Amino acid sequence: MVKTDKIPPVVTFYTGHKIVNDHTGEITARQPQGADSKLPTLVFYKGLPGRYSVLTTDDSKIVNDAVYMINGKADNDANDDDIKGISNNSLAYQKTDRAMHGSDMNPYAFEISGTVADTVKTGVYKRTIQAWDGTDNHKNFDFYIEVRDKGQAYDLNGKAYKQEVGTNCPAMWQGHADSHQMSDFVVPPKTSVPGGMQWGWDGKKPDDNLDKDKKFKYAGYYEYIAQAKMPDGTLIRTDGAERNLSQGKHDKVRITVTPHKPEIITDLTNSKNVVSKQVEIKVGKGLKQGSKVVILSEDGNTELASTRLTSDDQETVMVTVPKITGKIFAKSIAQGPDGDSASAHPDTPVDVPSVLSDPKAPTNEAKATLVLENNGDEENKNYTTVDNNNKLITIVAGKPFDIMGKVTDISDIVKDTEVLAGNNPDASNWMNPEEADENGQKHRRDRNYQAKYSKDTNRARNTLGTQAHPYLVHLSGTAPVDHQQKDYHVKFRTWNGADKSEVIPYTVRIVPVSADKANITAGEIVKEYGQNTTSKELQDKVTVKNIDTNLIDGKEVDVDKINKDDKYKIIRDLLTNDNGLSGDKPGIYKVPVRVDFTDDSSKDADVTVKVKYPNAEFEGDLFGGTESVTEGGKTTPWYNPNGYLLNEFERDSIRTIHYVVKDSKGKVVEDSKHDRLNSHFIIHDKLYTDGDYTLTVTVNEIKDKNNKYYGLYNPITKVLPFKMNKALDKGPKGDNGKNGTNGINGKNGESIIDPHIDTNGDLWVTVVDANGKKTNKKIGHVKGAKGDNGINGKNGESFIDPHVDEKGDLWVTVVDANGNKSKKNIGHVKGAKG
Repeated sequence: MVKTDKIPPVVTFYTGHKIVNDHTGEITARQPQGADSKLPTLVFYKGLPGRYSVLTTDDSKIVNDAVYMINGKADNDANDDDIKGISNNSLAYQKTDRAMHGSDMNPYAFEISGTVADTVKTGVYKRTIQAWDGTDNHKNFDFYIEVRDKGQAYDLNGKAYKQEVGTNCPAMWQGHADSHQMSDFVVPPKTSVPGGMQWGWDGKKPDDNLDKDKKFKYAGYYEYIAQAKMPDGTLIRTDGAERNLSQGKHDKVRITVTPHKPEIITDLTNSKNVVSKQVEIKVGKGLKQGSKVVILSEDGNTELASTRLTSDDQETVMVTVPKITGKIFAKSIAQGPDGDSASAHPDTPVDVPSVLSDPKAPTNEAKATLVLENNGDEENKNYTTVDNNNKLITIVAGKPFDIMGKVTDISDIVKDTEVLAGNNPDASNWMNPEEADENGQKHRRDRNYQAKYSKDTNRARNTLGTQAHPYLVHLSGTAPVDHQQKDYHVKFRTWNGADKSEVIPYTVRIVPVSADKANITAGEIVKEYGQNTTSKELQDKVTVKNIDTNLIDGKEVDVDKINKDDKYKIIRDLLTNDNGLSGDKPGIYKVPVRVDFTDDSSKDADVTVKVKYPNAEFEGDLFGGTESVTEGGKTTPWYNPNGYLLNEFERDSIRTIHYVVKDSKGKVVEDSKHDRLNSHFIIHDKLYTDGDYTLTVTVNEIKDKNNKYYGLYNPITKVLPFKMNKALDKGPKGDNGKNGTNGINGKNGESIIDPHIDTNGDLWVTVVDANGKKTNKKIGHVKGAKGDNGINGKNGESFIDPHVDEKGDLWVTVVDANGNKSKKNIGHVKGAKG
């Protein structure tokens, strides 16, 4: 075909490899950021391969040339000098295909392709294709090459979730909301998801709205930016940056957390056509402060009333509806992102409606409720009690009172409440005093309140009578001084919005209080040695049986009485800082506690405090026979003991001692009880046969509750098992003691008891011979390491565990002032017959 016109060729750009100019997928003009015009733009991503086709056509179907130009000059080689990694094959194509192509089905075609080097600066590069037809008509076609970071080649599209507050987050990983699961990662064609991706969030994250159990805390519409970090450090975010996002895809992760279903909990039985009705709505936890709760008409189109939460997690709200004429329902509306209203996101509404309620019209024309409350200050409040259930007011005689009454009606309107005289005797004259109005004229207080209400409402009197705004009745004054209980009477007449009235009567009881009429009892407190009794413990032991607790001002330990009355002299030095009683001194004490009444009278009662003596220092053991031995973890029993010996130096803490021996069947063999100390117990052989026995030794066992002195001791018991076997030879252990087989402490016929040191430091023992005769025997003088003025006559020393060994030597254990023990040989004691 011979070309006769001067129309130049046309250049068209396509993504990928293209050989037909059908305009399918043609790259149209746009203006990238940083460019000065709209041109076809070829986008390359650093580090990723890119490929574009350049197709040139002419109406003559012949194209001689299409040249790739940089800055108006033909590129003499295949590589772009500025965009490293990008090349074209226009020169090579010209050499082989010049004047051979040019139609739509067979265009003159070459490609621009390659992988942009990481060193190339991102941005827009302007290039030119100069196209020539068969007659060398030509035209320049400008286009852009845009170089982007590698990360912009990928799509990260956030997912959408809808959950109810209090439910678990649906996509978790290792205890945290997972950005990987909550977004879709889209890669360019012919590429795959890189390995080693690191996932996270940019800024706020879903975890911020999760409690410790990983459940959503607050309702609302939330948007989050998920991000993925590639191994080379490239960050990809769902942040709205320009990318090849698929049509209709969302960028950010969106979570819609709906509130709990609200519930109208006010009984609407008498609410239809009621003016200014208070409606309570339970919304449950999970709404933030400022969230909206609305009441709507049945069709949902008319908002009748609304309110906003004043704190986080507020579970109920009160809404005042101007007038309820039909069915209603409530709706909880949570906030959108950054505090926006949920209405800003119509595609994701964050609101939940309640069940439809059907109010009924009131069946009674008037149904008032009067609630009286004690309004007195801290000083006078205890003088008054109010019992609305029984319509009873109780006031202490001669004392001031202040009572506030709140009047409501099922119609939510109270026009008036008048204080009227009750049955005789009447209380209205001293409970509803005369006061000056704003003009200085005196009227009863209830009439002044009514006049102001009428004036403020332009005589409509229709704004009071709801729970939020009740009609008020104020009663105050000073109760009459009656010396005996006396009942007065007062009435309240109320008028509702329909001017229907009703009368509510109350009884006003005047109660005299006098300490001499108080029935006060005081209990007993028992403490171990060293335990203090607190002032509160003493107060709690005092009880007033016949006077209401509201008429009691308080209780306290009567320190003035303790200091003035010598009856309590013994406890003056035992008082603690809080006026309790110290436990450092055993004994029985009386502590006066004063009860103060609201009429300024008072009465005392004595609390008994018993402080026990310290527990007995109780040491001793069996003696004689064959001693118990523990070897290798095995213990052999004590055979054929002669008796039990108590450590003499502990006798001061012991008041009674009781010895009981029982056989293996529990039968009592010997029973010896002493009210005075008997330091030893002799086993009488003739009462025993071979077998197992137990000796039970109990000290300070006082069972007589009338014995106050001994009753302050705690009993202590020790159980010692032993065996009797008469075939065993007890053996001679003393000097020449072959004929004596019953000698205690290894002496023929003798035993040594009661070792003690006198004031001169001399050690004495009592020798008991075989016939039971006792004689005192001086063993010798034992000087202490620090002198002769200590314990047991020795400075800083004491002696315990006296015993005679197999050789007849008397030994004691010396305990020095620091508690260190050492054995000391006192000397040799021969028996009278040995």
